[in-house]
Amino acid sequence: MIKYLKQTTLALAMMVPLSGIVHAGSPVVGQMGDWKVTLEEVDKSIAGELYELEIKIFEARAKALDGMMVEHLLASEAKKQGITIDQLEKKEVNDKITPVSDAQISQFIKQNGARLPNGGVGMESRVKEYMEEAQAKKFRAMLLQQLMADLAVTTNLPEPEEPRYTLTSEMKPALGPANAPVTIVEFSDFECPYCRKVQPALQKIKETYGDRVKLVFRHYPLSFHKKAPLASKASMCAGDQKQFWAYHDALFEEGVDLNRAGLDKVAMTLKMDMATFKACLDSDKYQAKLDADLAEGQALGVTGTPTFFVNGRKSSGALPYGSLKQMVDQELTQK
Repeated sequence: MIKYLKQTTLALAMMVPLSGIVHAGSPVVGQMGDWKVTLEEVDKSIAGELYELEIKIFEARAKALDGMMVEHLLASEAKKQGITIDQLEKKEVNDKITPVSDAQISQFIKQNGARLPNGGVGMESRVKEYMEEAQAKKFRAMLLQQLMADLAVTTNLPEPEEPRYTLTSEMKPALGPANAPVTIVEFSDFECPYCRKVQPALQKIKETYGDRVKLVFRHYPLSFHKKAPLASKASMCAGDQKQFWAYHDALFEEGVDLNRAGLDKVAMTLKMDMATFKACLDSDKYQAKLDADLAEGQALGVTGTPTFFVNGRKSSGALPYGSLKQMVDQELTQK
């Protein structure tokens, strides 16, 4: 019976970092001739993977701590009443469950049939179990809340802090000075509607902070956006004619055609040398650069676009201006 009581969580807080991830005087773990690699350098190269492991360890620790605290709470109450934990479960949960009628089951299936397999036909017994368990869950929560009311419950598992990631590629194309105190690297996809949506916020950041912020663009065409890789290459070809950012802005306009004809049309509108542009786009000149951006994004744990690294701190999604501003202000305050 106790396993059911343990299903109610105590909303415990977070975990201790993995031991060994941060190293003072990091030891050398690899050497070839005079070239050496330290453990800290290895960890930096897989910072995202290590962070994901920290999260998994936190979840395992939190689950175990949750169960231990609930078990202690129930055992203490059962002892106080002179009964077993199973008897406590029966008294405070099972005996309070009211029988579910056929009419209630039918009504539930009628209301939720669209979400049930085969419209809920033949699922009466499973629906009954579900409805009874919903009652039990409510009574378990009430019991735990009541038992904790007069107790000082604290937990001490600190939340793992996501690292500042080190980006290894050249910081180009970029808007802003090389020595700007804040660098925002955006991994983006020209076919992504969320990437288009965030552009006004990025433009406002540039207008607000001027030379204090550098914006860097990284190509990260998602696998299901079939037009995005060619669009990325086209923007790099535009960069050969010092038109990357103008071309970038044009591709993020609503309704722009990202097929080859549309990409050529944008170049014509920007009055590029079309022979040079087309020759570039017909070649594999920027395939290696595109592959490198994708590889770096994957190593950094980028799973969707847009993903931002603000001085190495990662944040995903079409962030509103206020969120970006807050991140920039935090970095400027630390300078």
